[in-house]
Amino acid sequence: MPKKATPKKLPNYIANDKSELSIFDFISQEIEAKKRVATYRLPKLQHHYQETGNPLFIWEAYQETRKALLPIPGWVAEYLDQVAERAITVEQYSPEVTEYIMGFRKTPDGPGTGGGASLIKQRKTYSRKMNTIIHAIFMKKGRPEMSLDDICNFLANEMQEGDGIDITGDTIKKWYYEYDKT
Repeated sequence: MPKKATPKKLPNYIANDKSELSIFDFISQEIEAKKRVATYRLPKLQHHYQETGNPLFIWEAYQETRKALLPIPGWVAEYLDQVAERAITVEQYSPEVTEYIMGFRKTPDGPGTGGGASLIKQRKTYSRKMNTIIHAIFMKKGRPEMSLDDICNFLANEMQEGDGIDITGDTIKKWYYEYDKT
């Protein structure tokens, strides 16, 4: 007959924990925080997708909603429906056809119609541009003593030193004037 196991003692940090919060409270708080972040980011991602047509913004929105346990937005579901339709109607698979199914290519064949790495670069560049414009707007409002030139040069310097991105204040100023700030 097997020997009966002796229960192990809980570590002191668990046994002596008198806090009111349980692990479920922490999970709930984490999900609420993710919902707030997703609620803030989803309209930005939709705008980015509408501006560029880059489906990576849709995938990012999908990921945000899943992490936050939110319903999938209609514009994301519409894209997924299109992907599903193409996936079940295609007759032969290839890398090009797979890119087409996922929305990274406009047609299943033909030169110059794909996305691949260029869509990844476009997403990163566009996101960086929009975030820089937002920073410039907030700095303009929050630091009225700074001129727009000073703000743009400051942001360019931050991007050069922090991210190693070769950019000028004039480029950021051009981006700033591309958009209506009202």
